[in-house]
Order: sequence, then structure tokens, then C-alpha cells
Amino acid sequence: MTNLHNTPSTKHSDSEEMYFANEKAVYDFYLQDKTNNQVIIFEGVVYNVKEYMPTHPGGGDLIEALLGKNIEADFEEREHTKSARKLFKTFPVVGQVSNSEI
Repeated sequence: MTNLHNTPSTKHSDSEEMYFANEKAVYDFYLQDKTNNQVIIFEGVVYNVKEYMPTHPGGGDLIEALLGKNIEADFEEREHTKSARKLFKTFPVVGQVSNSEI
């Protein structure tokens, strides 16, 4: 994994995960390239949801409003099923948010 980033901008390789200093750093990462960095934070993990968004049962626009942000409260508020929670295992992991922010 790469070093902790306040505002991450690069990875050394495609298989390398990033460490984000905080949730703002994840949002800044999203803003750098909104087309490709379609990421969300769930349980401290930063996931790329670009490929999943068009198939989301509630519509991709629900996820789009949360891109670059922590979705835990919204996810729990909508009482998602265990199956929905298991979907996170299928999403590409971009990196981790520092434990100090979780």
C-alpha cells in the first residue's frame, strides 16, 4: 500500500491500494477525476462503484449523490439486506481511510 495521503494523487501501480488521511482526502480524490474515481467509503474501505452504479436497484443516482463520501449512515438508514452488504466483497477496493477518522 502507498503512504498516507492528505490529498492522494497517484498510485505506484494499479494493484496497489491507497491510504487516505481522512474522508476529505477521499472526496478530493473523487473530484480529481469524477469519471473514473467513482468511489464511496464503507466501514473505512474506499470502494470503486463505477461499474455497479447502473445496476443499483434504487438507481445509480442514489449512489451518485454520495460519491466521494462515507455511505454508512445512508446504507443503514435504508435498512439494506445482508445480500446488499455482501456486494461490497465484489467491488474493487481503492484503499483505506486512516483509522483515526473512523
